[in-house]
Amino acid sequence: MEEKNKEQEEVQDEVKSDSAEEQSAEQVEEQTEQDAQDAQDESEEQKEEESAPTTPYEFGNEQNMIFEEFAMRLGFVGKLAIFTGIVGFIHSSISLYYQNILNGVASFLLMGVLCMYIGVCHLKASRSFLNIVTTEGDDISFAMKAVNNLRLYYRAFYGITVAGIIATAAYTAYVIINHL
Repeated sequence: MEEKNKEQEEVQDEVKSDSAEEQSAEQVEEQTEQDAQDAQDESEEQKEEESAPTTPYEFGNEQNMIFEEFAMRLGFVGKLAIFTGIVGFIHSSISLYYQNILNGVASFLLMGVLCMYIGVCHLKASRSFLNIVTTEGDDISFAMKAVNNLRLYYRAFYGITVAGIIATAAYTAYVIINHL
């Protein structure tokens, strides 16, 4: 009988140990799942914090006065450039109609197009700088729009200047070679 009791005790111990191992494995698995879920939640919270908009920046009154003055001057230059472009178009049209001079027409037509481009870039930048002064909450985005418009103008100006220097050098070399 003792042997039966011992066997039953051993079987019960095995069942208990299997049961404890199963519980332990289940607990470990549950803990692992919980840790994974917590890590995922923390990751999502970090992403939300990183993508959350930052507090909008507002320039002070002194900076706004500077932006306003600059915007007014940019606007004036833009309007003057557009006016000059229109005059260039009118001059090229009159020259073509009355004098049939294509050389003069091409130069004034090109001048008109360039002046119009300069005027439009300056007016867009002027509006963006004025928006910095007149609105709240988007100063940085308006400043970036203004700088981008000026960047486009100066990129074109740089290209035209380089092309003009190359054309002048080529024409000068042509004249020198043909007169020697």
